[in-house]
Amino acid sequence: RARVDGQGPVDTDVTGAVEKSYAAGVTDELTNRFKTELDRDEKLSQIAANANAYDDTSLLELALDVPESIDFVANYPNAQKSGQAYSDAVSKGTAPELYDWDIRWGAVAYGEHPLAVSGSGPTAFSMAYMGLTGSADKTPADMAALASGQNCATGDSGTDGAFFEAAAEGLGLQVKSHESSPANLTEVLDAGTYLLVEAKAGTLTETAHWVLLVT
Repeated sequence: RARVDGQGPVDTDVTGAVEKSYAAGVTDELTNRFKTELDRDEKLSQIAANANAYDDTSLLELALDVPESIDFVANYPNAQKSGQAYSDAVSKGTAPELYDWDIRWGAVAYGEHPLAVSGSGPTAFSMAYMGLTGSADKTPADMAALASGQNCATGDSGTDGAFFEAAAEGLGLQVKSHESSPANLTEVLDAGTYLLVEAKAGTLTETAHWVLLVT
C-alpha cells in the first residue's frame, strides 16, 4: 500500500491492485500462470514472516527449493499432523505421481522430520504399491508407519532399504534386490518391473533420496 512515487501510503484496495497487475488482452493461460506465481510469492512472504512458527527449518528450505510445495509449507503450522486417505483414481499397471509434501500426509512425523522432507522412501513405495495392486489403501503415511514400526526410518535418505523387502510379503508384493548397474537397470525396466532406487546425495538432490523408476 505504498505509492509508487514514494510520497507515502495511499488507501488502495488490495484486490484492485492485484487485478491491475495483469495487462489487458493477456490470455487466460498466461494470466493464470502469473496469478499462481504471484500467489506463491505472497505465501512465501507469509512463510518468512512466520518462520519462528516452524520447529523444523528443513520445511523453510523446502519452500525455497520447491516452489510447488509453498502452499503446503504455508499451511503447515495449522495442518493436521495425521494422514488422510488418497481419494484420487488409481489404475493397476500405472504408478501415480505422488509427492512427499502432499497436504494429505506431508505433516505426519517420520523419523526426525515431517514426512514432507524425509518421506521419499515411503512415498516411492506407496507409488509402487498403488501401481502394482490398483489399490489406494496404503498411502505414504501408511508406509511411513510401517517403516517406523520396523525401526527403518533411518539412514541418509530417511528410510533403510531393508524396509521394502521386510514389508513386501505383508502387502502382497515381491521385492528383490539388484546390484546397481546400467545393464541391470535396463533389464529390469524392460521387463516392466518397478525399481526403487536410492539416489546418492548430490545427484538428484542435496541429500540421499528414494525414487521410483518405471518404463
